[in-house]
Amino acid sequence: MIRGRKCEWCGSNVILSFHHNKHLLPYAEQYRSVSEMILKKLIQEKVYTPTSQEACPRCHSFSIYIRKKVAPKYRCIKCENTFDKPSVDPTSSISKEDWKDFQRRYKEKIKEIVDSQRQKEVEEYMALKDGAILCKRCHYYKERGKVLCHVCKTRYHKPEYGQCYECFAGTHKGKEVSSSNELLPYQHPWCDRTFMIKGDEWQEEADPQMCCINHCDVDPYSCETAAKHWEEDNET
Repeated sequence: MIRGRKCEWCGSNVILSFHHNKHLLPYAEQYRSVSEMILKKLIQEKVYTPTSQEACPRCHSFSIYIRKKVAPKYRCIKCENTFDKPSVDPTSSISKEDWKDFQRRYKEKIKEIVDSQRQKEVEEYMALKDGAILCKRCHYYKERGKVLCHVCKTRYHKPEYGQCYECFAGTHKGKEVSSSNELLPYQHPWCDRTFMIKGDEWQEEADPQMCCINHCDVDPYSCETAAKHWEEDNET
């Protein structure tokens, strides 16, 4: 199926491979997912009784903790609600004894469902149905979550951007962004050190005191040169 084809992104016919959009889950992960699905249904049918746990009375999240020094006693991490008395809500878990019984009674059924799902997925995986034929270079960037730039067809970028940075920099808006991010030298009038300040910050940062605070690697409040000039400014 790949022989004689070209990369669907760049058109290259060198070292092609098939990139699957969906990868097979590890068997253990799939087994756990099916187990949780069956157990949830059995709990709804009241075959098993879920365990209970203290929860937030507002959002019913179990992510709560006790505060030892302030009141109210409890605080919810999720909604930040504070309260003295938590609610007691059912969880999605069952007791250890029920879990052992569940595994004993439904192990074969779970395995049968998982094997059936994997057989179908493997067939689709090997049939190369869901994916794209890519060259080694494009496949490398695809695996890292990037796409080929539709403008230059040579560089790659994250999908949320319309084009690569180099192509964007050539546009009118890109030039504005580049100029605002350009680092410009500022020679400090007090100590003669040169600091690099971004263009869009120049109006505020190209000031002796602001440059001291935001750009100097020496603590401006312990710098004798800065302290001297600040005292002079205060006197005037």
